[in-house]
Amino acid sequence: MNKENLLKAFDQAIIDLEAAGDIVVTTTVYSKISTYLYSVVRDELSDEYKQQSTALPLPELRIESTLAHCITKLETIFNLSADAANQLAYQFYALCRECRSELEIADYFSHEGPFEIALTAYYCCRMGKNRFGNSDYLEWRQPFYDEFERE
Repeated sequence: MNKENLLKAFDQAIIDLEAAGDIVVTTTVYSKISTYLYSVVRDELSDEYKQQSTALPLPELRIESTLAHCITKLETIFNLSADAANQLAYQFYALCRECRSELEIADYFSHEGPFEIALTAYYCCRMGKNRFGNSDYLEWRQPFYDEFERE
């Protein structure tokens, strides 16, 4: 599934539906609608695959879904702008790619979830700590677990 091709297809479908009179679009920025529809499809597919007992066939989809939710958590927890949160999440993803395969990253992201990935990304990339999971990290993250919902 190529994200850019899918976004273009959504853009065209929205234009076609509007031209046919099937929907009324009150924005001239079709990409906002397309991006939202893409996120719905991505998350639904990711959730569907999570429920399967076999190995998940789309690691890039699971990674992208987790990162999207991680970005929201970074904005909320650390009061980051959308751009700063996006940059931080993908900086952590790049760090993970240095030592793990896509499948390993997808499994790790799926297992830990967006909340923990957000905390880990902030700890490693913003704070410059390269070891997480140790006692310093566990102590550092505890107040966030006490204050915020992990879902």
